Amino acid sequence: MVFIEHLAEGNGNGCTCPVITVTILGFGPIGHALCALLGQKPGIRTVVWHRSGKNRRDITITGLTGKTPACSGTAHIEPDLETACKTADVIVMAMPSFASASLLPDVVRFVRSCSLILAWEGTGWSLPAARTQVPPGQTVAGLQKSPIVARVIEREEKVEFLGVRTAVVAGLLQGTDPDKDKARTILEALLPCRFNIAPSYDHITVSPGNPVFHPARIFSHAQSIGPRGLQPASFYGGWTDSASECLLALHGELVEIRNRLTLQTASISTLLDRSPKPDARQITRETSTPEQLHFLPIPVKTVGDTMQWDIGHRFFTEDIGEGLVAISRTGAHAGVETPATDAIIAWHDSLRERERASS
Repeated sequence: MVFIEHLAEGNGNGCTCPVITVTILGFGPIGHALCALLGQKPGIRTVVWHRSGKNRRDITITGLTGKTPACSGTAHIEPDLETACKTADVIVMAMPSFASASLLPDVVRFVRSCSLILAWEGTGWSLPAARTQVPPGQTVAGLQKSPIVARVIEREEKVEFLGVRTAVVAGLLQGTDPDKDKARTILEALLPCRFNIAPSYDHITVSPGNPVFHPARIFSHAQSIGPRGLQPASFYGGWTDSASECLLALHGELVEIRNRLTLQTASISTLLDRSPKPDARQITRETSTPEQLHFLPIPVKTVGDTMQWDIGHRFFTEDIGEGLVAISRTGAHAGVETPATDAIIAWHDSLRERERASS
């Protein structure tokens, strides 16, 4: 395809190729980060749609590393979803996986000649369930982990880059080997990391990323609550050996599922695959050391005079309700027991039931 050749040749920098339109659906931290990264590249027109966008306008987003400007990109806000999709060459759904799955039928209906639709948060059960909504020939991919960690400093103005992964696993909801090559070419031309396109989407579902990482911390914290009750804490700064032990147990279940389904080890790399295998203390040291992430709190909220878990937070809705549930279902299908995974899901369900009962 001419589009692919232009994108790969110029990598978006200084090319004289026709304008390529990248549409970003969603405008949280990743939407802001992509605007700053892609909007600075000659030959790329960046369009943003989000549910609260009302007026068509151009904006400029500055990307920071610390307090230092690193890039600055311009994007066009388009409030109409059909208009945002129909001229897109690439669509990035920068939203939770369940939101992407809900929006996907409209997106595939509106696109005209879109080379790739990418679900930035590709884990969970909703996207694979929406596979039947995708027409033959339309390439749709999902990511196992986010290539970028970022936070919004000033909405529609500044975003801070907290980290960029060097390599990320992606998978196709449907497609052939040429489609995998096409997806890799597009992703590596647009984003500053390498992509391994997994043999099947099960490699995205059985993710060693956020669906096990975030739940390990909050569940272990819940098990250690003392007489003072639930208290605010730093997610990373307060990481404990108990969280590390929980994470190792979850990774152990991933390994069992991976081996039972004969999935590719290179695409599902766990803590247990490291040599030598780390113990809980080492994981705690590695996780709690980066001080730039200590600002991130565990998801709690104040209700009256008490502190409660914020079960509307993405660590619950996305990582447990989508990611861990998908892992548990995959394990059950493979005949693998997942007691550590299921214990966290049961805790999550009890919190939801308690909140429903009190409302």
